[in-house]
Formats: sequence, C-alpha cells, structure tokens
Amino acid sequence: MRSIRAQRARVVVIDDRRLIREAIAGSLAGCGLDTQALASDAIDDLETGEGVVLMSLGTADRGNHVAILAMRGWRVVVYGPWDETRVAAAVADGALGFIPGAGGVEDVADQCRGLLRGRGGFTAEERARLADHAMSVRRAETHHVGGLAALTPREREVLSGLVDGRRAAEIAADSYVSVTTVRNQVQSILAKLNVHSQLEAVAAARKHGWEWAPERSMAGFDVSAS
Repeated sequence: MRSIRAQRARVVVIDDRRLIREAIAGSLAGCGLDTQALASDAIDDLETGEGVVLMSLGTADRGNHVAILAMRGWRVVVYGPWDETRVAAAVADGALGFIPGAGGVEDVADQCRGLLRGRGGFTAEERARLADHAMSVRRAETHHVGGLAALTPREREVLSGLVDGRRAAEIAADSYVSVTTVRNQVQSILAKLNVHSQLEAVAAARKHGWEWAPERSMAGFDVSAS
C-alpha cells in the first residue's frame, strides 16, 4: 500500500465503513479540500503531518489511533451520533473536537478549514469537562472489575440470575433461601460494584464479559472484553 504523504492529504477521513468514508471524503473534496479516505487498519501509512483527521466514533481501536495520530501532529476530531462517554474518551486520548454525524457538508468543511488554521474544536473548558468525565468512567470501570473479583460464590450466583433477567423471588426459590436473604446479597453486590441499581450491576457485568459457573466460582468473570 502506498504511503500517504502529509502534504497531499490535508484532511483524512478514517472510517471502517468504506462507502461512508468515501462519501464523506468525496463531499469534502467537492468543497475544495484535499481529502483522503482511509480504513483504520491502514493508519500506519499516515506520516507525521499537520492536517486534520476526521475519525468515526465507531472506529476499531479508536483510542490508540487517536493517541498515535495526535502525537504525530494531526488535529483529530471524531464524528457520529453524540455519545458523551465515547467522545470524552476520545478527548482524553487527544481528540480536539466533535462533529455531529448529521452535520451538513459545508459546516464540516468550514470546521476542517478552521482546524487547519489552528482554530475550532472544543474550548479548553469543554475539553477539561470531558476529560474529567472520561476519568470518572475509567475509575468506575476499574471499580467494577475489582468488585466483580471480590464477589463471594453466592453473590456470583445471584448476579448470574440478575444477568439472566430473573427476579429476587425467583432466585430465592431456586436457591431455597428467603427473598430477604437474596435482597441483602443484591445490596452487597451493588456496594462492591459501586453502582446504585440492579440494572447498573447487570450492565457492568455484561460490559466486562462476566460469566459464572459453580465449578469455577473463583474465576467467575472474564475481563478480556473490557
């Protein structure tokens, strides 16, 4: 694959969806911008430069790509439907701004021109707020992983029931214990995961690929998906 030289590609669109990245690049080229479309697996072909990278929020391994490109001097902005947690993570990795996925092509082109001149993107206050949000999310995820590891075998069994969509009364009946006992175990699970509801506990478990089985209760979750 040929190398993409910075002076030839002032605006690079990175999106793993070929038709979408080519459509965006073509539209921006029609606005007079020197634009290149690129899939995320070709990021190593981008040399150090001072151009703008428009990167989809759904890009594979987005965090590493944003950080690498920012270190190489590219002004990275992310685009897509607004998702504060994902945008905040991108900002923490080095992204300068966000462009709505439904933005008009002329507006996007104008934002790219501003970024090429060193203007635009989030304000310092907005970046600080989003960076704080990203840090809070990462702290919570660390707490979730530690909390999952700290669950007792019985709490793992109860959480498994919650993940399967079962109510406390059903879990109690299947385990031959009182509903009050199960509810106390649920409260202990919430405290260990530092969450406030059963829905949050289930979401945390699913996010980290948690699974439980009696024969391996001491290793009841897999964080490889986190």
